[in-house]
Amino acid sequence: MHGIVNFKKNKIFEVISTNEKKTLSYQFQNNVYTIIFSGHIYNRNELKELLARKNIELESGLEIEIVLKLYIVLGKEAIERLNGAYSFVIWNEREKELFAVRDRFGLEPFYYAMKDGSFIFASSIKDILKHSEIKAQLNSTRNKRATWSWSSTLSRKNSI
Repeated sequence: MHGIVNFKKNKIFEVISTNEKKTLSYQFQNNVYTIIFSGHIYNRNELKELLARKNIELESGLEIEIVLKLYIVLGKEAIERLNGAYSFVIWNEREKELFAVRDRFGLEPFYYAMKDGSFIFASSIKDILKHSEIKAQLNSTRNKRATWSWSSTLSRKNSI
């Protein structure tokens, strides 16, 4: 899963690498809602029944459509109904609102970066680093702290 939301232009752009076979995108209601989804929803049949009781029709019945329509009906409360390993981003063009979610156990990875008004997200750090505006660099302050913490722990364990 890869994508960029440019808040300056209020648009969502999708980029999917060829090795991401389980990533899907879907647009609904004349492109008001766009979802980029990766993962699996284990209780999809239960959610289909819930949507049917609310008179919401499904065109495909795919997990991505179920998740998006559940979000449209229940809003942010929809995530309380989801069981599975997933991460997704929903862009609401009308409200200019971004909603990003990862499953509660963190089984499906979700990495992001903010750069010059853009929200860049992916399911791997390598994919974030493919973006032209993101540069890999060492944070020397954090590295010094981690090294000091690690070395002081070792010296305490080895002391008598």
